[in-house]
Amino acid sequence: MNNFEKLETLSIFELRDLARKVGVYSPTLLRKSELIIQIQDIMTGKKSPFTPKTKQGRPAKNISGYENIVNVFLPDNVNTLQTDEEKTFTNQLTKFNDTVFAQESESFEYSTSTVKHGYVELLANKNALIRPNVYNNSRASDLVFVVIQTVENYNLKSGDEIICNARYVSEDKPMILTSVLSINGIPIEKWCKDREDFDQMPHIPTKEHFGINKDLEKMFNISNEFAYGSNIVLYTNQNSTQYLNVLINGIDTASPIIFLNPSITGKNIDTIKTMSKVLPFCADFVESFASQQKICFLALNRAKRLAEQGKDVLLVVDDAMTLANLNSESSNEIYVVKSVISAAKNTKNGSITVLTTLSEPNTPLHSVTYNTITRLQDVSITPKN
Repeated sequence: MNNFEKLETLSIFELRDLARKVGVYSPTLLRKSELIIQIQDIMTGKKSPFTPKTKQGRPAKNISGYENIVNVFLPDNVNTLQTDEEKTFTNQLTKFNDTVFAQESESFEYSTSTVKHGYVELLANKNALIRPNVYNNSRASDLVFVVIQTVENYNLKSGDEIICNARYVSEDKPMILTSVLSINGIPIEKWCKDREDFDQMPHIPTKEHFGINKDLEKMFNISNEFAYGSNIVLYTNQNSTQYLNVLINGIDTASPIIFLNPSITGKNIDTIKTMSKVLPFCADFVESFASQQKICFLALNRAKRLAEQGKDVLLVVDDAMTLANLNSESSNEIYVVKSVISAAKNTKNGSITVLTTLSEPNTPLHSVTYNTITRLQDVSITPKN
């Protein structure tokens, strides 16, 4: 049974009620077939929901968890959902399956709400998921599904930190958001949807810099200060995770520190666990390329949201070649590397400083990555022998 058929089983009164909740304009003036089309267009992102002018800027009291929405539109397989970033890079990405909303109808009762924490990942169809910051054989039920109405009511962006109440459906489906408690550490009753966008902020050169522990000079050749908004490249053929751990511990004033490794191996997991100063964004080596790409953009977007709040973020990338290997097999267009490395800048609010590791070129793809990062770098670091 497809979405149209499922909606067609509802009475005209149920459809009007559902239409109001998803944002259909004047549902009482529409015929049943028109209501169904409008509901589908809004829920799949083809059309934006109507928001009354008198309620602009005010979050809706009822934002999600409607049984009819869940039964019809909750995605079956979250691994096939295309993110907003993946849609942007469609020409370079490996092909993914189409988004699936046509799940079989089933009877279930919602469990009681439980508190969930995670980060927003906007989808290409304008709905969203709330994901944890570590991919480690996670189940679909570790995620929380957020409908487009909630995204627009709160003006959510990828990388927003969310604490919410959610209801469990089943292990093979995401949980359902029932209420938002806080966004980026701000209680929901104090949240303002009017916000700035890091991508639109110009770079402002600055002499302000991170404080560097003098003991670092015993291990590294550091050419100059680590200015806010710069690209810092550590050139090494050794274990990058261990070197980064030493560097991070020697940068005294860096806070917050986001540590990105989209393909972590078992031998480095223990090292990352000792990094008490960092917020890790990691995916297991055995995860799919799609999951590894997602964790890269989740980390990048989290850094942007923190910078918008006035934080001077240190985004640590372990390492550049791991990101480069996530590109399409048919292209040397290293879009993941370029997206992450080029995010470094200082703004009137906060900044993103990118620290990454890179070894000497030994493959064509490696050379492309090496040349790209060399052009962008501000500070070069090489370990002392």
